[in-house]
Amino acid sequence: MMPKMPHVTWEFILEKEEDKKKLSSKKAINDFANEFCKKFELTLLSPRLVYKFKGIEPDENGITAFYILSESGIHIQTWPEYKYGFIDVFSCKHFDYREATRFVKDFFGEGNYKYDIKWRGLIISNNLSVPKSNSCAINKLSDISNKEILLDTKLLNKEMKRKEDLNKSLEAKNNLKAKQ
Repeated sequence: MMPKMPHVTWEFILEKEEDKKKLSSKKAINDFANEFCKKFELTLLSPRLVYKFKGIEPDENGITAFYILSESGIHIQTWPEYKYGFIDVFSCKHFDYREATRFVKDFFGEGNYKYDIKWRGLIISNNLSVPKSNSCAINKLSDISNKEILLDTKLLNKEMKRKEDLNKSLEAKNNLKAKQ
């Protein structure tokens, strides 16, 4: 049976002025990603995309960061001028989101934290074999091409047909207008 895969987002506003420095530090954001991956045994790959914005005001220097994981990815956005941060982690390797929430709070400091969790992988059939390591071992499309993936193809085909009919209708109307 396919395990449920956590997709967790955290957003927070920090309380202490000194903690907001982490939100404008590329080193701190990289340290967070490295430590998070080490703690939850996720594999951080290269390249690591970390961009620091340069605003007009001294505090307007947030970070946008994308980290590719062997197990999926991490996305981080910060707005130090508001002491605000946003972290998005999706992993096809299970991790304890409650422990991860404690980790995020401990790393960034006191503040108002909110998290949201979605469980991914729920539409994949039980017929899709999953490696015992509970991580993503599918490296190419041919690894899954002969497996049954349970998607509502009837609904998808119906939606595609509806859009095709709509496009034909619009094209017919445009042709009629052009003839007039």
